[in-house]
Amino acid sequence: MTKINAKRKKPYQLLIVDDHPLVCESLKALFVNYHYKPAVAFSGEEALKKLSQKDNDFDAVLVDICMPKMNGYEMAIKARELFPALPIIGLSGYLHEVQSNDWVHAGMDSIFSKANPISFLHQALQKKIKRYRTELNASA
Repeated sequence: MTKINAKRKKPYQLLIVDDHPLVCESLKALFVNYHYKPAVAFSGEEALKKLSQKDNDFDAVLVDICMPKMNGYEMAIKARELFPALPIIGLSGYLHEVQSNDWVHAGMDSIFSKANPISFLHQALQKKIKRYRTELNASA
């Protein structure tokens, strides 16, 4: 497993959103190995509360598409209204059922199968977060 360069000043702050606690905790443990600082939310509503907190320092969101009450698309739309540039990546255990227009219209940056190796997610996140941080620094 390749780890992120430890010289980076600040670990990536990642919000993992899934209604299954085992999925959240598994992803959290895997991303810690890549030197991320992950937090979890078990619903879209909880994720939006965490994103809306004053001390929110998230660099990206990984969100399950299929959740009760507020699904990942609905959460992404609301998060995008609050944070237009924040990278939001959808996750699905049923990627074959996902319509490409759905995640694009929800404002997600991309979508991955939960069956993908964690290294795929890491590579995609790393690129999107670097671009996001560059944009934030340029506007500061």
